[in-house]
Order: sequence, then C-alpha cells, then structure tokens
Amino acid sequence: MLTFIAGLVIGVLTILATIVVAWRQRVIQLHDRDADRAIERRAELEREEHQAKIARREQWQPEYDAIRRRLECGEELAYRLLRYGPFSASQFETLDIATVLLNSEILAARGVEGLREKLLAIASCIDDLVRNAVPGQGPLVAADGQCKVLDGALKTPMRLAVLQDRAARDLAELIKAARQVLRAEWGD
Repeated sequence: MLTFIAGLVIGVLTILATIVVAWRQRVIQLHDRDADRAIERRAELEREEHQAKIARREQWQPEYDAIRRRLECGEELAYRLLRYGPFSASQFETLDIATVLLNSEILAARGVEGLREKLLAIASCIDDLVRNAVPGQGPLVAADGQCKVLDGALKTPMRLAVLQDRAARDLAELIKAARQVLRAEWGD
C-alpha cells in the first residue's frame, strides 16, 4: 500500500510539474509575442515617420531650394568681403545687397520654423554690413600695403572697415549654423 501511495504522489507531482512547465512556457510565449508586436509597432511607426518626412520634404522643397540659394549667396558675400573688403556703399549696390536682404527676410517669414531665427540673424548681419560701408573714395589700403588717408581722417573709415570685417565673419558663422539647421530639418 505504501508503494501505491508513493507511486500516486509521484504521479501527481509529475503531472503537476508538467502542468507548471507547460504554463511557464505559455507565459514566456505570450511575453515573446507581446515583444514581437511591440517591435512590429515600432517598425510601423518608423515607416510612417519616414513617409511623413518624405511628404514634408516634397512639400517644402521650393523653400529648401530658395533657402539654400540664399545661404550660398550670403556665404559668397561674406567670403568676398573677407577677401576683397572692405566695400563701399556703391560696391554693395553693385552686389545687389538690398535684394539679398529682402529675400532673406521673406524666407524667414515663410520658411521653416527652425530656420526663422537664423535667417533673421543673417538679414540683420547683412544690414550691419551695409551700415558699415566705407566711404566710396577707393580702397583703404594701397597696393604696397600702406594705409591711405581719406580726406585727412583715417580713423572713421578704418573703424568701419573693422566693423564690416567682423560682420562678415559673423555672417559666415551664421550661415554655417543655418546650413546645419537646414540639413537637420531636411533629414540629411
């Protein structure tokens, strides 16, 4: 009889162990299925975000191209000033700075939100360049590298030249920062 009871207890324990193992495997299977669903949802959300990003790109492609052209124009101006400057008001008119300034302000008003402040700062910097135009009597530095005296006073034109140089350097840095923001907004 003792053998019968021991066999019965062992049989019950074996059945219970099998049930516990099966139950544990089912719980693990459910957790794995939930994890797989979460991964699938995440992948679907990423696909939807990618599709939305492509749709936004197509939507603001004209603004992107216009902003990129304005940044190239401003960059050319900054480096032209740094290399060949300082410029006089007539030289700025020749470069059509007023149009560059106007276009920067227009793009800031209708462009991408993240670039608005950068474009306005660029427009302000271009305005500083124009305000610091040197008198139009010619270059401040002669061919031999010596400073020329303009109308008996060199101090004011040299100060304007230094301010113009600083504004050109600031403009180059602002454009660099704006390009980074533009690339980030575009998704490069």
